[in-house]
Amino acid sequence: MEIVLEEEKKKEMIQLLWKCEDKGGFSKMAVVICQTCGGSLILTNKGWRHKDGSLIKQRCENCGWYGGGEKPFSKCPKCGSGELRDDHMVEVVWVK
Repeated sequence: MEIVLEEEKKKEMIQLLWKCEDKGGFSKMAVVICQTCGGSLILTNKGWRHKDGSLIKQRCENCGWYGGGEKPFSKCPKCGSGELRDDHMVEVVWVK
C-alpha cells in the first residue's frame, strides 16, 4: 500500500525520527506517522498518540472544532454541543 502525502507532511515525517528499542535491546530508526491523517505520532507510556497526546480525533458539527483526547468527548469542549463526530483513531505506519 502506498501512502501519498502533501509536501508539508513529508517534511514533517522526515523530522520525526524516533529511536525505539525492541526486546532484544538494539535500536532502530523509523519514521512513525498516523496512516489516516499523516500527522505526527509520539510514543507515550500508553502507546502511540497524536502529537497533541490524543488517541481519538473528533469534529464538532456545530462550531467546527477539531481535536481529541484519550477517550471520546460526549460534548464539544469549545461550544458544548453534543454534535460531535468521530474522525479517526491513531493508526501507526512505520516508514523505512
